[in-house]
Amino acid sequence: MVNSRREFDASLQAHAEKMAEIGALIDYPATAVDKAISKQFKKSTKDYNNLLTADEIQDIKNAFGLA
Repeated sequence: MVNSRREFDASLQAHAEKMAEIGALIDYPATAVDKAISKQFKKSTKDYNNLLTADEIQDIKNAFGLA
């Protein structure tokens, strides 16, 4: 289990990069990961568009290769 939170990392970009790195290390079928996550976590009701700047959103996309 990974306990990663934005406030533990140096910045939002560092946090996004860490989460992308962790995701790349998971060697299980996506369905198994999705099932485990759905059992352990509730869906967030936060709207990231109201919490992050456009630059922060782009940093996260870049970290996950979604740019």
